[in-house]
Amino acid sequence: LAIEKEEDLLKKGYLEDQDVKITDNITFKTKAESSYLSVAVSSIIARYIFLEKIDKMREKLHYEFPLGGGPKATEAAISIAKDKGMNYLKKNIKYHFKNTKEVLVSLSDNGN
Repeated sequence: LAIEKEEDLLKKGYLEDQDVKITDNITFKTKAESSYLSVAVSSIIARYIFLEKIDKMREKLHYEFPLGGGPKATEAAISIAKDKGMNYLKKNIKYHFKNTKEVLVSLSDNGN
């Protein structure tokens, strides 16, 4: 497994916006859940919490939207934006992804 050096990861922007810089005794490792049980358990717990939050968001929005960033997710975002408005969508999605640009283009093409 490739293990990147802390300095290389910090250069890529990881932890860049944090007030406190912790650089001693840190190990960044890809696919760490294969090597460390605590990371695997944490990953399972995080996924469970994520899916619970998604279910609550679907109930709140009254939309059944797909996970991920593919065409179906873009279609769902366009539908929400048309129905509830772009400001509503901004409050409920990760706004800096490629899908958002596609939503904006679709809305402008349709005169919305």
